[in-house]
Amino acid sequence: MAEKGFFISMACAMALWACQPNQGGQTQEQTEETTQAEPAADAAQQETFRTIDAAKVADLNNTITSRGIETAEDIMRAYAPEDDVAEGNYAYTITEKELDQNTVQLTLREEGRMDDSVEGRQVVMQLRKDGRDMRVTSIRENYRCWPGRGHENWSAAPCK
Repeated sequence: MAEKGFFISMACAMALWACQPNQGGQTQEQTEETTQAEPAADAAQQETFRTIDAAKVADLNNTITSRGIETAEDIMRAYAPEDDVAEGNYAYTITEKELDQNTVQLTLREEGRMDDSVEGRQVVMQLRKDGRDMRVTSIRENYRCWPGRGHENWSAAPCK
């Protein structure tokens, strides 16, 4: 029961934190980068991502070790838990892509969120395998806003 409360608390904290407007200069966590959209998309379409700072990645790696998390999907779920009380058209999809023998990229696409401004969130996480252990090396996120609450395309910019 305590573990479920922890996940709910983490999800609420992340939702509140993600909706914070940029208050001046950019921090490492607020760095935006532009990457090519998925190959199926228009080649001209660019998406921006917010890079999550190293301290949060280190915290996640500590969680992986302390809980004995062993699968890539469970690591993503520890970082961004599925909303198990969402209604309607909520979707939570994790895809896994092997980049090389020791590197895996996970992409979470969460849409129809129960949030007044953020309709969707994408999380791109890279993991490095070392034997049976996995460590997160980077996390990037972008968001899509509900109509009237900001941009309706995937972007690192916060919703209103």
